[in-house]
This record gives sequence, structure tokens and C-alpha cells, in this order.
Amino acid sequence: MPQGLIITVTAAVGLLISGCSSNDTAAIGEGGWSLVHKPTIQQGNVITQAMLDQLQPGMSQEQVRYLLGTPAVVDTFHPDRWDYVYWLKKPGKEPENKQLSLFFEQGTLARIEGKYEPGVAGEAQQLGEITVDVPDYDSGGFFSGSSESSDAQPEEKN
Repeated sequence: MPQGLIITVTAAVGLLISGCSSNDTAAIGEGGWSLVHKPTIQQGNVITQAMLDQLQPGMSQEQVRYLLGTPAVVDTFHPDRWDYVYWLKKPGKEPENKQLSLFFEQGTLARIEGKYEPGVAGEAQQLGEITVDVPDYDSGGFFSGSSESSDAQPEEKN
């Protein structure tokens, strides 16, 4: 067997085996670019700042469930404590783990604990304006110019 063929086959097998590696440090560059697809993994309850801003002590359990959804963990030994857990793992980054614990007393929300930062109630997010030019409806659309430029005349029906 020729020596060039042996080297080529060995290199190809080495590349194929290295593609099966599960080493996270195999990413190339600062952006975490890799030839191996690593999906974003999201689990738990997604809780936005707008949802947290609406949470208020004194709300009933039904109101909280309507606002935040069903809690991820309800302890049977402590039914007055609801835990909302959120976990997000993006490729090439450290996992993000958030927890929100709600405590109820006599069916109403008494206190809130967790890794979420409270925002100012009613705080509006500043969004940039985008201007879009929309063509007139009567302009005939995209193909209107093509019929005018052609020499074809419409047929007359008798």
C-alpha cells in the first residue's frame, strides 16, 4: 500500500473521530464558533421583568398563577411556598440559573425571594424608532413596470 494513501486515511480517520468529541474547549475563537452544533437549552418558567412588576403582596394564589403560570415546584409539605425555576445554557457560555420563591399566608402573597432584580413599576423600555417606506397601493405593485416596458399590446375581445 502506498505511503501517501496510509497518511491520508489516517488523517481522515483522525478528523472524523475528533468531530465526535464532547469537549467544550474545542470552540474556536472568542465567539465560540465550532463545527459541532450545540443547541441552546432552556428549562423552567420564563419570568419577564414585566411579570415581576405586576406582582404585589396581597395577591391571591389564583392571580399569581394567572400572571406567572403554574410553578415548577410545589412542595406537598409546604403548600404555601411556590418555586419558579429557570435554567438557560447557551453554547460556549456559563449556564444561567434563576429561582423565584413566593410565600403565601392565608391564601395571599406575603413575600417574594429569588435571584430576580426588581424593576421600577411602570418603567417603559426605550425602543428605537424604525421608519419604513411603504409603496402606494395604487402603484400597481412590483410587476406593473414590466408590462409598461414590454411592447406587447393586450388583445381585444369581441
